[in-house]
Amino acid sequence: MNSIRLLFVRIIISVALPLVSFWRYSRQFDGGYSDTDLLWGAVVAITLAAAIFLYIPAGKKIERFSVAWFIGLFIVVLLVAKGLFMYESEHMPDAYRAWGDYMLFFAIWIPLIHTIAEQWDKPHKPSFFKRVRPLEDAEDAHA
Repeated sequence: MNSIRLLFVRIIISVALPLVSFWRYSRQFDGGYSDTDLLWGAVVAITLAAAIFLYIPAGKKIERFSVAWFIGLFIVVLLVAKGLFMYESEHMPDAYRAWGDYMLFFAIWIPLIHTIAEQWDKPHKPSFFKRVRPLEDAEDAHA
């Protein structure tokens, strides 16, 4: 039962973030988008959903300061820089501003996706007053 629940949560996380970023992308056009703009936005949203779905079980293997961790950090910095340049430029067409917003929004969520992936299969002890810790760490903490 727990594996079905985890799969369901994994699907929701994988679909929700790309859909929200696609909604923000399409909102930037103010109704002045073409079919090609929506097609590319949908293709990117589907690709991101598949990438998140596949990354969640594999992300717990990535350790801090490893090569994969630095590549991910580089991608986040690149998306933020490129997204800010495209989004903040007043001389760019609406399509560029929309892609800039798409990049920025998704780059902000990448660290959260990685944090979710790190803690994915660990059982947690919920607490209202303390931070959530995995069960093996919760016995060591002062109750």
